[in-house]
Amino acid sequence: MVNELNNREEDYYIYYVTTGDSGQAFVEGSILDTEGNVIQSKQDTVFLTPSPEGHFIAMDLSDIAYRSYVYQLTLKRDSLEVIRKKDFQIGWTGLSGHIDNLDEAIEQMVYIIPARQIREMRNAEEAGKREQFMAYWEERDPTPNTPENELMDEYYRRIRISSEQFGTSIQEGWQTDRGMVYVMFGPPNDIIRRPFELGSKPYQIWQYYNLNREFVFVDETGFGDYRLRTPVYDVPRRMF
Repeated sequence: MVNELNNREEDYYIYYVTTGDSGQAFVEGSILDTEGNVIQSKQDTVFLTPSPEGHFIAMDLSDIAYRSYVYQLTLKRDSLEVIRKKDFQIGWTGLSGHIDNLDEAIEQMVYIIPARQIREMRNAEEAGKREQFMAYWEERDPTPNTPENELMDEYYRRIRISSEQFGTSIQEGWQTDRGMVYVMFGPPNDIIRRPFELGSKPYQIWQYYNLNREFVFVDETGFGDYRLRTPVYDVPRRMF
């Protein structure tokens, strides 16, 4: 089975090989979400033979949302049961490779669109959700005649880097103050780090020479929870 499919495919076929003592067996192919909930299931019967034989199960992708899934194949015969699983991803033509889940990608637009617009997009039917999301980014695509949308790709690249570098025990990295600044303005030109100074809490100063600004983050708890001490929304220059 392939690991990634795109939204242009309405169905796909799971190929598997069986072998065993001659006789009939029950087969079930299921698509599960990453929490183990069954999204779709198809049943079939196959005739086993001592020689390996290939089979297919057709699965419908038309109502499958953009995110990661697990394909599970179960073969039963008498008291025997064999289960095989494989992760796969529904891709989407024109979508940034840094996006793994459309619903999360919509929530991560919090720094560039109003909360009302996020709610509307999140609560739309799956097709409408996709249309609204893509319409926003297509309108801002700096090279509309190419397959890539560089602005979308850069935004979600920053989201991914923030998630990898600035996460805490209670927050995703992109939700933290440092993550917010990184997503909005990119990597700073320079960072002054003061982790251990007598009489003061750990802090960092991010300097952006092109903005003529610096942002001060203070670790209030001593556990890496850096909070922004300087305003950010008064900076007029933003890419998105």
